[in-house]
Amino acid sequence: MAVSFVATGTSAGGSGGATPRPGIPSGCAAGDVLLCTVYTREATDGSVTISAGWNQLYQNRTTGGILAIFGRRWESGDTAPTLTPVNHTSGAGGDSIISVISAWRGVDLADPIAQLGTAYSSTSTQNIGAITGITTGAAGAAVLVIGGKGAADSYSVLSGDSLTWVETADANTTTGADASIVVNHALTPSAAQAIANKTYSGTTLGSLARGIMVELKPASTDGGSLTGWTTFTASNDTRKVYVSSTLGNDSNDGLSETTPKLTIAAGVALMRDGYPDWLLFRCGDTFSSGIGQWLVSGRSATERMLISSYGLGARPKFNTGTS
Repeated sequence: MAVSFVATGTSAGGSGGATPRPGIPSGCAAGDVLLCTVYTREATDGSVTISAGWNQLYQNRTTGGILAIFGRRWESGDTAPTLTPVNHTSGAGGDSIISVISAWRGVDLADPIAQLGTAYSSTSTQNIGAITGITTGAAGAAVLVIGGKGAADSYSVLSGDSLTWVETADANTTTGADASIVVNHALTPSAAQAIANKTYSGTTLGSLARGIMVELKPASTDGGSLTGWTTFTASNDTRKVYVSSTLGNDSNDGLSETTPKLTIAAGVALMRDGYPDWLLFRCGDTFSSGIGQWLVSGRSATERMLISSYGLGARPKFNTGTS
């Protein structure tokens, strides 16, 4: 299944003391991947964190500022995450931050980023680049070229490589010391597609700039949904129970990604007999036991009880043996 672009949400930014909340794109469906791209002017000792439920896929700070990518699997009811700059200067001359979320379909949920190119950094530039090119490794991939600059600017759409380049996002903030972020993408019809170095042409000189090229990995199919598995739809009264061996606590209510249960037993205890409830384990986590004896079931053959996973990353692992 080839990767395809869905939509981009509203951008959000501010000075270093701000906690921007970029908007969730519209038109998303089960199995879609959300990517939150972030640029900040902080170039010394800072970082950026994001709300629980998002995975950090990339974050790097140089003298050109911070460039970060966070990801998550879209779910119905998703709300805008909160970005928190750490060790950023606030105020009129502060370390501005700018962010935007894009949605993608057909992306591998276990390993969404196939490769990251060589990072670009500058301390004084009008344009962003040249951002080092890559050679894609899979047919149906998407190539994203992400750039950020310490100036409020807009950029020309990229071209070349016999591909159609599309503007995914082009946003800026004039709060603090100004910053802008730009993302273009191209869908690659064949494997081993060479992508040349890219430069975003701007009009305003910036004191800082960052950039990187990213390949999104397409999901495989084997007769099922995008990832080879059946897509289930929650009923109006479905209870979704979340369990995480790394982020959970059994004193949590277990009813959201931000408040997961810690143990399997605590999660199972919330499943209701005769209801189409879902028991969801966090991707990338490892559990030290199996699920145990199962005594409850769903409402009907069409409203089944479900045991599945949430988030991005490798499928949850259950160590059920003795060795």
